Amino acid sequence: MVNVPKTRRTFCDGKCRKHTMHKVTQYKKGKESTYAQGRRRYDSKQKGFGGQTKPIFRKKAKTTKKIVLRMECSECKHRKQLPIKRCKHFELGGQKKTRGQASIPSRFFIMNQEEERLAEGAFMVEVIKFASFSGDPVLRQLRAPKTALLNTAMVALNLHRMVVGIRGTIIELMKEIGFIGSV
Repeated sequence: MVNVPKTRRTFCDGKCRKHTMHKVTQYKKGKESTYAQGRRRYDSKQKGFGGQTKPIFRKKAKTTKKIVLRMECSECKHRKQLPIKRCKHFELGGQKKTRGQASIPSRFFIMNQEEERLAEGAFMVEVIKFASFSGDPVLRQLRAPKTALLNTAMVALNLHRMVVGIRGTIIELMKEIGFIGSV
């Protein structure tokens, strides 16, 4: 996967003749003109009887196209194109990869530590409320001694982590809520 930033500081071939900021977009082929000489010749040859007059290419081997970057100077609006290598996945202005981690798509919501702590605390309060009304013996253990409480809270938090993906250890959470003292 190739990830290219939306702006790039590079040499401007136009009036500037110096390095300036360029806006980067991906080149896309425009609609074919019906008045181009090759199209007119092909259409006139196809007219009338005689079937298909020219060969139709059927031995396509390439699975990718070469990516072409279209760069526009922010000062003089001069445009230039820069071809880069072939790739199957191209991303323009995606999130940068941090060392040792995969890039996270920007559509996922990321919480800061304070929000995580609040979410975990609120979740545990909801579990305890549910446990007090539930007839489930496992959830009823939330009102039992601290060891059973710790086990049940661990199960609940693991479930919560699977669903929401929030990090943190159960002991720290229990300390913050005030169920257990410092260990």
